[in-house]
Amino acid sequence: MAHNGSTLAMNTFFIARTACPACRSPRRETVYACDYLANPVRDFLVNYYRQSGRLNLAYLEGVRYLLEECCDCGLVYQSQVPSDSLNEILYREKPIPPPPEERGHSLSYHARNVEQLMSLAAHLSRKSSNIRICDFGFGWAEWISLAVALGFQACGCELTEVKKEFARSRGVQVMEWDQIPGAGFDYIHCDWVFEHLREPRDTLEQLVRGLRVGGIIMISVPYRHHIQRRLKANNWSARRDSRNCLNAVHPMEHINCWEGRSLDRMAAACGLCPTKIPIFRQRMILSWDEPREAVKSVLRPFYHNWYPRYDERYFARTV
Repeated sequence: MAHNGSTLAMNTFFIARTACPACRSPRRETVYACDYLANPVRDFLVNYYRQSGRLNLAYLEGVRYLLEECCDCGLVYQSQVPSDSLNEILYREKPIPPPPEERGHSLSYHARNVEQLMSLAAHLSRKSSNIRICDFGFGWAEWISLAVALGFQACGCELTEVKKEFARSRGVQVMEWDQIPGAGFDYIHCDWVFEHLREPRDTLEQLVRGLRVGGIIMISVPYRHHIQRRLKANNWSARRDSRNCLNAVHPMEHINCWEGRSLDRMAAACGLCPTKIPIFRQRMILSWDEPREAVKSVLRPFYHNWYPRYDERYFARTV
């Protein structure tokens, strides 16, 4: 480890994390290690950033891609992570996906989001106009735009200016980081955000300050199932939908690879407890033009009630 620290001292683009960012335990075991400039990680990064064409491999000089598993909460995390200056380059220069109207999402995709919002309103036993929600890290504002259309008191937080402006053009109120405490939200939506955060516990503590007592926060993260086997296969070119996909530990971007235990422990430290929306409060949209999706809509609440998902967790503020 001393060698890793000395190389980091000479590379201003990376910061060392010496403890688990979820539970802050220093106890860890290395589960994967290689130089950033060694294959297959090097080829993966070159291909991923090929479209932008501006990832300078010199940023990675002398740095190792290290995955550590926390011995206390089970979080798998990258111990050498991008600094603010490198994050600005990565997220500014990475290929920007097309806005929602150009992506061609199916109606069933949007229907699932509407089902989630309808279920939330039923669970809180209030009209949407009396429910305050925040979409933290809203991206291209797809989910939050639906919330606005359904009449919720909805706002969102995002880092990227182009996405902020796009959201405003859709009628979404954009909130800044320092405006969160005391906001009194009934619900905070965090969809694929916490895998990116260098200090996820600090972020969660800030979000809890913006949640009313009894309010709910939803955290969803990339699917981590069988990550040890996937790492052993070492196939960095595997497709997103394949059994060997390593998207959950994407170098420099998905720097936290969560499981239920790690999310639960971090949440408990922030005054949250696990909760769920009961089956009888869940709403569904059925379209028999798509029989397969209709059957999924019917079965989904029962399946998730019997087999709770670790990659999508609901927590309630207790204090």
